Amino acid sequence: MPIKDVLEQIAIGWSAYRDNKVVDSSHPIHALVTKTFRENIRAHLKEFSQLKFEGSTGAGNITAAPWMAVFDPRVTQSATKGYYVVYLFSLDLKAVTLCIAFGTTQFEKQFGGPTKAFPRMREAASRLQDLFRQLVPETLSRKPIQLGATPNEKLHYAYEQSAIFSYAPYKLDALPEEQLVADLRQIVQIYTKIVSDPLTPELDLVVQTAIVPAKVLLNIEVKEFQKRSPSKQVSAKSQKGNGTRRRYSSESRKVGVRNLLLWDAWT
Repeated sequence: MPIKDVLEQIAIGWSAYRDNKVVDSSHPIHALVTKTFRENIRAHLKEFSQLKFEGSTGAGNITAAPWMAVFDPRVTQSATKGYYVVYLFSLDLKAVTLCIAFGTTQFEKQFGGPTKAFPRMREAASRLQDLFRQLVPETLSRKPIQLGATPNEKLHYAYEQSAIFSYAPYKLDALPEEQLVADLRQIVQIYTKIVSDPLTPELDLVVQTAIVPAKVLLNIEVKEFQKRSPSKQVSAKSQKGNGTRRRYSSESRKVGVRNLLLWDAWT
């Protein structure tokens, strides 16, 4: 079955399936999302034997819209962390977007809710975009995607901000099969090249680059030099016996890692 036919059937049957509210693994729509579509895209990516494929209609409760993802196990095997190739339906089921996106949970755990997590997610996306700007065609967007989600649809509201590289949305009433296949193969090739590149930082370090640096001190107060009495000298033996070590806060360590990564990028 062509990719476009599976997408169309999912869109047509989703409303009736979602009325069940709870995931039903025996329903035809569930099978289309989790099995049929997975096998269809796998057939176009036979040379990428290391990849894993997964589709979801939700965990327990049915989500506002389904998604289908391609994972490279070297960076993730879950939609909650790392980054991966994913098809994301708009909430009105009239369009679907193909993109490379972050798992959102890792940012929410690190930074908290949308107000703090979303800007950090975009900062991390910019980091990868800068690293691989020569690898990714300009035809792929670097901006957040539009799924028609509101804060009430928490998952898809976060998915919009998670996109790193994305194609323009495909309209469900006019799906071009040849373009769907070509775009899928291209974005998976880009994805696996990013994962394979020895310069690609570990994901947890990419997340650290989103730490907000300390504010620059703009007003510097200059004081007249005053001579002070010499401090009491402490012998090396005394220092050794003391057994104390200088400790740094976790926030200081994060900023240090961030600056190191940025320095590597500049040099």
